[in-house]
Amino acid sequence: MPSRMPNLEGVIDANPIRDTVKFGDDWSSCLLKLLLLPLVIFVKAFDILLSWMLGHRHIERTMTVYIARIRELSGTTREARFEGDLMGAGLNWGDKISLWGHVRDGTLIVEQGYNHDAGAEIRIRPPAVPWATRIIAVLLLLFMLYLAVIMCALIR
Repeated sequence: MPSRMPNLEGVIDANPIRDTVKFGDDWSSCLLKLLLLPLVIFVKAFDILLSWMLGHRHIERTMTVYIARIRELSGTTREARFEGDLMGAGLNWGDKISLWGHVRDGTLIVEQGYNHDAGAEIRIRPPAVPWATRIIAVLLLLFMLYLAVIMCALIR
């Protein structure tokens, strides 16, 4: 647990709301689609055909979000947002919790916490970053830059 005082401490005032948020395309996947458009069109047609034949769905990147209203000891109610999968202790109505994070638009974005009733740490696992597509996109850009430099040198 952090050595500093919690940003929010109190009792969960209502059942936390669980929601799933879909991500849009990452910059690297958008770049790859632009650079490899003919191949993407062929693969997309093949993907649609396979999903129609086998009944599979397209995989989408999602993130679980929990929103909880916390009643502080002073009586004021604040909102906390947990972005990612909860690890360790869960969130239940009436639990006394301490939360650490940062404030965005009046809502505490929780980075970690402690559930005093469960006696356990609340950890949040953020969604995975698509590193493979980012690495491939950067390598492809470097290769295209290399080809452009070679072409310019050949033209002169």
